[in-house]
Amino acid sequence: MRHLLLLAFCFISISSFSQENSKNMLGMSIGMSVPINSFAKASCYDYNSTCAKNGMMLSFDDVYFITKNIGITAVAQFSQNGTDADSLENYITQRVTNLLTNIDNDFLFPDEENYSMNIGTWTHANLMLGMLISIPVKFIYFDFRALAGLSVISSPDKELRLDFLDGNFSSFEKVKNTPSIIYLLGTSVRYKLPSGYFVRFMVDWTYSKTIIEINDQITHSTEVQEINIRSDYDVSANIVYAGVSFAYNF
Repeated sequence: MRHLLLLAFCFISISSFSQENSKNMLGMSIGMSVPINSFAKASCYDYNSTCAKNGMMLSFDDVYFITKNIGITAVAQFSQNGTDADSLENYITQRVTNLLTNIDNDFLFPDEENYSMNIGTWTHANLMLGMLISIPVKFIYFDFRALAGLSVISSPDKELRLDFLDGNFSSFEKVKNTPSIIYLLGTSVRYKLPSGYFVRFMVDWTYSKTIIEINDQITHSTEVQEINIRSDYDVSANIVYAGVSFAYNF
């Protein structure tokens, strides 16, 4: 949290300083959040296959131009991605079946009426600082930026509960470490409108990494020994953001 407050302070400081010197460009972007690589695999056959689906993105950015073509930029960004719930459910039930079969050879996974499962969404809240290079061609500007910062990541809380005759089993997955480091490389095409306004078409690539913790428990059982198994696995979040942006230069 202290890191996020520091980045927020830097963001506000850049904005205030920019407004005083009239070399400021404020923008707002909205668009799609597109997972790629292992973050978007359609079939969830291992831990790193998150089955994330396309989602939405909203971001605000501020650029202070040191020179005509070079600026310092700060970005506050939020995105959300759903998941392929059916594929995730199949994977989790298979993993739990393998775990419990190793404990009890006679274990059979119950039908849908005798277990409950909840699956949420991925969310990313990012604060980043970096540099921007702008190349003007008449009324069009080609902007290139590189940033780094912190990302507060929330993974889908994957919760499974089974009820036995004399006990119960639960499996729960959640993000273990947050915030995480995030990197962004992006480009946009900016078209100048009258009175200092711009319309931008932008594409950004981001990379962050987080650790997911699994907690498997058997409790209140007399036939099977109670267990509490904790394990971790890494998830690499590769996301491409694409959308339209409006900015004002003053």
